[in-house]
Amino acid sequence: RAALNAPLVSFDFDKVPTGSLSGRIFRKLCELCMDPNYGPYYAAGLLSHQGYDLISALDGAIHQVKEEQAAHNLQLQDNYSEYMAQCSAEFCKSLFMTARRNYERYKDAVQQWYVIYNRCAECDDLLNTLHSLKNELSKLYQAFFAPLVQLLDNLKETFMEDLVYLDSQAAAPTAYTRRILELGDVRSRLEEAVAQLSPNEVVSKFVTHLLKGYDQWQIGDDGKIGQYISRYMEEVFQPQINRSLDDYLMDVYPQAGGNVDQLAEEIDRDIIHRIHDSALPMFWCNPTFALDNPAVTFQASSIS
Repeated sequence: RAALNAPLVSFDFDKVPTGSLSGRIFRKLCELCMDPNYGPYYAAGLLSHQGYDLISALDGAIHQVKEEQAAHNLQLQDNYSEYMAQCSAEFCKSLFMTARRNYERYKDAVQQWYVIYNRCAECDDLLNTLHSLKNELSKLYQAFFAPLVQLLDNLKETFMEDLVYLDSQAAAPTAYTRRILELGDVRSRLEEAVAQLSPNEVVSKFVTHLLKGYDQWQIGDDGKIGQYISRYMEEVFQPQINRSLDDYLMDVYPQAGGNVDQLAEEIDRDIIHRIHDSALPMFWCNPTFALDNPAVTFQASSIS
């Protein structure tokens, strides 16, 4: 019974023992979290969902056991206690001809009394188990699943805000800056990479990463959470991260045909000259600097 009612001492689902009720439920909820057909919100809802959850089911079971225990106690205190005393008295006073019959009645009464008494004891044990499990599941929700759901809500909000920002004028370059690459230049390739992810990669692997990093997000430290999420994103999108600037510029200038020299000409024509032309109205430019001669390097003293 001690093992069955053992509390959770770890939120690492790989190490949680399966001998306790709370451990089994925790592992099952983690499996549901990682299942694309259910997910973390469903698993959390099984612990707290407006009366339709495991804790409510335990409350109903506790109420039912208490009613059953009360009925058994009433039998012991009233009906059977009195009946057993009556059978005992009749057996003690019985004559030779009725002794055996009265003895059988007395024996059956005692036997039934112990049956009911044991049922009361079983109800006590069951109530202790149900109360213990309810407390453990309440702690599990408050300490693990509520923060997990909050983390997912915050991540969704952050991703949505980032998307709105990247699509807004706030993310546009200023008059004094020009980007070599814009998000629009690489967005289609990145979206294609996301579209190719399987449900297992989108849900299961990401949630597994979160579940195994409980110590990284339990206290809500944005710095630790950001680093932990970034490590996962770097792993999933490693091919895109490892692409060089030349690789991305080849996407922007397909007319270069993969030729490095042709790409250099495209960059010179489309980027360097446009930067120079845009700078003329705002900055003093050294007229002796040969923009078209790659052998000429810029000296810092020439701007003074």
